[in-house]
Amino acid sequence: MEQLFKIKRKVVAINELNREITTLQDAGTIEGVLDLLTGSTVFKYARMQEESTHILICDVVDVKETDILINQYSNKKYEVTYVDNPLNMNDHLEIELKFIPQSEEGK
Repeated sequence: MEQLFKIKRKVVAINELNREITTLQDAGTIEGVLDLLTGSTVFKYARMQEESTHILICDVVDVKETDILINQYSNKKYEVTYVDNPLNMNDHLEIELKFIPQSEEGK
């Protein structure tokens, strides 16, 4: 069953006190199939991937590894840990996600 997600992109700005302020701005939506993975550290594509808990299979869209996805139905939040375009065929994306428990929001 496909689910709808809002994409929130982290934007960093410098305020008048010369300090960085990070905000989340809307960057679109994604519709795809969410599946559960095991939560562990794996060595994949010559880099460490940490604690991916879910995978989202969807059409090719503009999503980055710093984005946050919010499920429109359950309001659960996920941090994007890795975006894969298998064989660079632009057929679909496999997006690895880390579930953000409500107790960790805002940290």
